[in-house]
Amino acid sequence: MQRKNWYTYLRNGVIYVVFLDKVTRKRMPARSTGCRNMKEALEVIYEWYYDANSFFNQQQKERGKRLLDDLLSNLDFSDYEVRGILKNFLSSKGFNIEKDVCFKNDGNFFINKSNEVYTTGKVLKSVLDVGSYPEEIKGLVRRFDSLKFSDYILEYWDFENSPYLKQLYRTGSKAPEYERFYHLTKSYIKHFSVFDTDVLLKV
Repeated sequence: MQRKNWYTYLRNGVIYVVFLDKVTRKRMPARSTGCRNMKEALEVIYEWYYDANSFFNQQQKERGKRLLDDLLSNLDFSDYEVRGILKNFLSSKGFNIEKDVCFKNDGNFFINKSNEVYTTGKVLKSVLDVGSYPEEIKGLVRRFDSLKFSDYILEYWDFENSPYLKQLYRTGSKAPEYERFYHLTKSYIKHFSVFDTDVLLKV
């Protein structure tokens, strides 16, 4: 039985759920709900899917962190650009940038609302010490602060212009077949409206 964000099936009378990854839409490992009644199973599934602290969302969060780390490790931001990213993030969390946040020259910033001190020195250093980013992604970097998630995905999976493929060709690595790009792009377009206006940094 297909659902919007997961599949369910019976195994020995018990209902199992297979969630779809929120970004790739790939199937994740099956997990038993421990229920034999569909109504009860759906209550469990809804809790797992929508509760921010559930195993599913914690896994999604960790995966998102790894993707972001990989992305940042291949980019060379200036101090100004890093501060802009931090400001956008803090603003999305409800902080008033003008009143609540005070940036210091040593790479630290203060949250006046809670009187806590956040050290970003290590983060800034890890980003700013990275060498020049690959030629293939310079175009994306120039638009990084305004690049929509939908545009990023479509460009990434564009078989003719994909920066991912260009980098594989340059390094002599094996590239995926055309069919893979075609099917992933087709799958994403079905859900295009969900991410149409989301900026990549805020996804």
